[in-house]
Amino acid sequence: MNSSIIASIYNWFAKAKPTPLTRDFQVQLGVHLEEVQEMMATVTSSNTEVEEMILKLGEDLLTLSRRLKQMDNAGISLGGTRIDFLDSLCDQIVTATGLGYFQNMQVAGAVEEVDRSNYSKFVNGEPIFDEFKKIAKGPDYDKPDLVPFV
Repeated sequence: MNSSIIASIYNWFAKAKPTPLTRDFQVQLGVHLEEVQEMMATVTSSNTEVEEMILKLGEDLLTLSRRLKQMDNAGISLGGTRIDFLDSLCDQIVTATGLGYFQNMQVAGAVEEVDRSNYSKFVNGEPIFDEFKKIAKGPDYDKPDLVPFV
């Protein structure tokens, strides 16, 4: 992945939420956890104990993500330093790329395709939102085609 795709994603958020509020951070955290839950739903284990943990984690992540997206104020803020938080975000990008690599997936190309698709959510270059203030899919939304990257 190159820095220009990260910049494009950043610019997408800046266009969608030019003046982010605390609630926006809370909703985005919920969205992020929902994506982790969706990933966990794609893995399984032949070890019963590990499989039960995967299922429980998925349920808990889904519950938390829904609450964060729907509640007006969950009291979410950074409890550590901003540097530690940023380090964690960077590590998540790196480790997610590694997971894709270990499954022989082309993560960089896939991220570019998802970014292209995300821009198709906008209507006349402007974002639209659902009832929970999450960025919604506009009428011209074009789902990403990830087949070439797996």
